[in-house]
Amino acid sequence: LEAKAENMPLLIYPEGRLVRLSEDDKLKSGVFYLYEELGIPVVTMASSLGNIWQARDLKKASGTATFEFHEAIQPGMAKEEFMALLTTRIKDRSSELFEKQRSLGQGLS
Repeated sequence: LEAKAENMPLLIYPEGRLVRLSEDDKLKSGVFYLYEELGIPVVTMASSLGNIWQARDLKKASGTATFEFHEAIQPGMAKEEFMALLTTRIKDRSSELFEKQRSLGQGLS
């Protein structure tokens, strides 16, 4: 890919789009195949943004979003292990971040 050749970051939503945390969208396996083919580290990010901004909504609400970046996943991990780690780091942790915000009275305004 051109991004790898030019040492550019590549942003991927493994669900295929920005989703509300309550949606049960599974992570798409295409993210693994990019990881495997490119052979570069993957930095995951959890966020509560999906509960504030919906990809399909034209109107965006204001509010507080939290983002959390994680240690890079080095190349060479097996598909099942990689996808399980993504689920924990992205989906599970995003839900935890949103619940913490909600308990502090933050989020949509």
